[in-house]
Amino acid sequence: MLDAARAVRHAPVLRHAEPLWRRVRPLFHRLLDLRGRGVPVDVGHGRTLRIPAVFTGAVGEWAGYEPECADMVAGWAAAHPNGVMLDLGCAMGMFATLALQYGSGVRVIAADADDASLACTRRFAHRDAGRLSLLWGLLDRAQPVPATLQEALARTEERLRAPELARGLAATRYVCLEDAGAAALPHYSLDGLGTATALPPGPLLIKCDVEGAELFVLQGAAGLIAARRPTLLLSVHPPALPKHGHCVADVAAFLTAHRYAWRVIAFDHEEHWLAEPAA
Repeated sequence: MLDAARAVRHAPVLRHAEPLWRRVRPLFHRLLDLRGRGVPVDVGHGRTLRIPAVFTGAVGEWAGYEPECADMVAGWAAAHPNGVMLDLGCAMGMFATLALQYGSGVRVIAADADDASLACTRRFAHRDAGRLSLLWGLLDRAQPVPATLQEALARTEERLRAPELARGLAATRYVCLEDAGAAALPHYSLDGLGTATALPPGPLLIKCDVEGAELFVLQGAAGLIAARRPTLLLSVHPPALPKHGHCVADVAAFLTAHRYAWRVIAFDHEEHWLAEPAA
């Protein structure tokens, strides 16, 4: 189906005729997903992600993207159908959506500092968005302004209703802790938000991909980690860690101090660590 979709989109009559394509696109998307279940995309290891047809133009970004991590998230969600996932640095919401689709009762809190990415995440999750909560802000080791988790989620909803918010994949971007303007964004720590008691009981998965600030996020979640002993899926960025005065050994030392065992499940432009409480 997607191969045929790409052939249609890149047909000579449409490739260089954007005004015509803009008129045809809504019908094209309806035809791709007549049942309204989402267009299936193979993300590797036998896992399928169903995405709204409007996102199929970027299908290359989803098909086979970090397949080991996708398999881990889907497998965890299927094994823990009443669990909770924190998707920290959710980008457009691929992993959040996988967890929602594979875990029949899984609830997800997806966090990102880019509000346009959060808007896309909600749209990406489409049918399962009722089990998805969104958190706008940077995750850090400290929280300068007191706020509960519910207050932060409410603030996010207010932000996402802003008429000036640019929506759609083209508007998304990566926002990092060291970026210019980052200080003006909300800053939260998971412990500062009271997540240890605010999150529903049950199994917990924390997926963290924050472009080098991973140790800050872990330090800001030390209480949650001690109280709930979550499974951790960490994207560790060796070239970016020094921007914050850290290195890979510092991340490993934190895990050791908190009695976690870990292994690297994949390498690409970063290292993907699966960390679980040591026996």
